Amino acid sequence: MLFIMLLIPAISNAEVCYDIAKENSFDLEFSESLETWCFEDFGQSGYKYRYIYNVDDGVDKKLSYLLSYKGSKPVDVTHGYMSGGDFKIIKDKISDFNPLPIPMELQNSFKAKVVFLNKSNQAKKTQILNNLLSKSKNKSLNTASLYTLEAGVFESSLPTEKHPFKGKYWPFDGGMYSGSHSPLAMYDSIAGNFYDNWTPKSVEWEKEHHGEGPSWACHCNGWAASAVLYEEPVDTLWDEYNEKVITAHTLKGLLTEASFCVNWAFYGHRYRGPESDSKDIYADKFHKVLLYYINKQQKAVAIDTEPGLSVENALISGYKFDITKVEGEDKKFLVNARLQMHYYGESGSGKATIRYSNYSYYLNADSQGKIESGEWASKNPDFLWVPLSEKDCGRENPHVKKYAVDKILNFPKAEMNEIYNVFNFDGELEDSATVDIPLELKKYLEKGSVDYSAHGASNIYLYFEYDYNGQIYKDYIGLRTGDIEGADFGLLNRHGEVLRLWLRVYAPASTPTDTPEDAPEIEKFKFNFNINKISYLGPPINSN
Repeated sequence: MLFIMLLIPAISNAEVCYDIAKENSFDLEFSESLETWCFEDFGQSGYKYRYIYNVDDGVDKKLSYLLSYKGSKPVDVTHGYMSGGDFKIIKDKISDFNPLPIPMELQNSFKAKVVFLNKSNQAKKTQILNNLLSKSKNKSLNTASLYTLEAGVFESSLPTEKHPFKGKYWPFDGGMYSGSHSPLAMYDSIAGNFYDNWTPKSVEWEKEHHGEGPSWACHCNGWAASAVLYEEPVDTLWDEYNEKVITAHTLKGLLTEASFCVNWAFYGHRYRGPESDSKDIYADKFHKVLLYYINKQQKAVAIDTEPGLSVENALISGYKFDITKVEGEDKKFLVNARLQMHYYGESGSGKATIRYSNYSYYLNADSQGKIESGEWASKNPDFLWVPLSEKDCGRENPHVKKYAVDKILNFPKAEMNEIYNVFNFDGELEDSATVDIPLELKKYLEKGSVDYSAHGASNIYLYFEYDYNGQIYKDYIGLRTGDIEGADFGLLNRHGEVLRLWLRVYAPASTPTDTPEDAPEIEKFKFNFNINKISYLGPPINSN
């Protein structure tokens, strides 16, 4: 191990750090961006340590690693990680696998720089280091190697509560921003309240930058990252700024958009054309990644299932490895892997449906029986990646700020409210006549149910006119006839901005007829319609 001493200004908050070029792995055209990481070497109680931490957005406990050394070689790593909204610290041997998103050793390509940390980050850095040291010195931790090859059946899976939640893939052609109830339209109407002199324009940016693309272009990477890092939004919340409800579906969309870029550990390289290695990710790295994250961290791993130009993200939450020794080969093993997978494209709440995929590959052992190399026997995936924490990378919608999304996620839960005797019509009508309903009732009808009574009509329809992306449309809901009935008007919430509400009523026939010519002529008829009660999701009761 190389312990480097650099002369820096005698200022207590000065850190020797390095700009490290990392591939922008999702980009179709190869490009790189710089990340700033600090390497701090020290000794304590006869042990040598290296503390590695990222400072791009301040010191982050999710991007801090402590290596302990035996002689000149690192023997284990202690670090924190996020999974399903929970933060945990883990210790593991690293002689066979590097879980860091960067090299553990200093490289000639690293560019040294001096970074000055403010008091807050200095305190955070010290606290994180002390927590990692405490965990690293825990002798009871099992640090046995996962990577020794032997024949047998080996399986591991995440507990159900750690499975990714259902989510849409949100294609680039409009789902994220179309209509006044879309995630980004609702975000724009709220987020400006959290800042001085700033008006978010996420819809405008999304239309310009993600308004078109290949048929497979979508936000599936945002779903994968959010479903690994965060808890599932399940409640309907109340937006006091616009006096509207925010559904869990909308909140998932915002988390997906806010997670379009994240810090990640990336394994393999994206296929970018004939010059790319079509067999990368290599089978040995594939196997080790699943062992480490599924078995050790109990954290889902993202996978691009297609080794071509398109990206098809899914999540792996478990594996079953059936390993057999190849006849006549002393150190070669065949692995038939059955992976427990989850895909995007599901609506509603709860965990994403489990599906299974199979892969086959050979692994070769070194003289100590540990995984040394491998090659694919079946079609291979393109790459694996593991979300680590939130990040701005330049490809994300810059108007969707994680701070603002977190503020929205902490809005109060909407509660069931009731209002009584809200509308009455009692008079004479012509057949097929209309009765306007006050437009101010729309915010209740959008997410509620109605108890109503009607007399003197055979059929009643609630019509509504709405603006969807600048186009004016009409739709209707048929109401049941009879006395003291009820209807669910939640359908309104699936449309754009409601501009008008009205009833259309049809007169009852006095007698059954065989032909239209025999139908009685009705010029006017008596009609009564009362909205007795509206039950709707609205503000918390104690806030009224």
